[in-house]
Amino acid sequence: MVLTACAENELHYRLMKQAGINHMLFSYYYIKHGKWNLDYEKISHENQFVIFDSGAHTLQRSDGKSTDAFFENYLNFVKMHQSKKNFVFVELDIDNVVGIKKVEDWREQLLSIRKDTIIVWHKWTEKQKGKELWGEYCKNYEYVGLPNKDLKYCDPKKFLEIAKDYGTKVHGFAMTKPKLIDKLNFYSVDSITWLYASLSGHFFQYQNGTLQTISKDNFQKLTRKQFNKANYRFTELWSLLQWKKYAEALKFRHGGKT
Repeated sequence: MVLTACAENELHYRLMKQAGINHMLFSYYYIKHGKWNLDYEKISHENQFVIFDSGAHTLQRSDGKSTDAFFENYLNFVKMHQSKKNFVFVELDIDNVVGIKKVEDWREQLLSIRKDTIIVWHKWTEKQKGKELWGEYCKNYEYVGLPNKDLKYCDPKKFLEIAKDYGTKVHGFAMTKPKLIDKLNFYSVDSITWLYASLSGHFFQYQNGTLQTISKDNFQKLTRKQFNKANYRFTELWSLLQWKKYAEALKFRHGGKT
């Protein structure tokens, strides 16, 4: 299951729906600091599967101030929407900022509300705990997360095999490279790569069962559109449609999950 990220932006969300996308990821941090007044009932009704990331990736670079207040707000948000079964929530995994004991306390509070809260593995957590944790996570939790930036510290194929043995779902965070998603059979992944075209002129085309990188010239020939600011929204919609085709192909390749 491939989720398109950055759905908390109203324009992005509308483009996703225009492209027929029903699996997406929202950042609670940007919801809280954004201007869009989201209709969560409508979002739940319109989509098959939605993950709400806590915003930890942003807060991991913070000074740690006001994190308790932020967590309380996030906890209340989860409580408010816990009955929406197609919504899944991610823990606030900022133990590199506030320490593992606090994160584990927050974790238990979230798990008491939703047992399928995504618990995120980090190499730095193992250093704090002084032991390997992946097997323990897969044994104790229903849904675990593996960030792209931590793949260099593990054998992802082995990790996925361990999760499979326990019947545990694994989400791959920020999986921006299609070749990586092709090889690794995650239960779900999210990606912001669909935005790369308008941000950096990095284009993809769905072809032969996967996403191929194409040049700006080839993109303009295919679409008969100039790559310029006036056509950014078209470029983003094109990218979303390519990702949707890829996600549908990947679903069958990985046994109907991803």
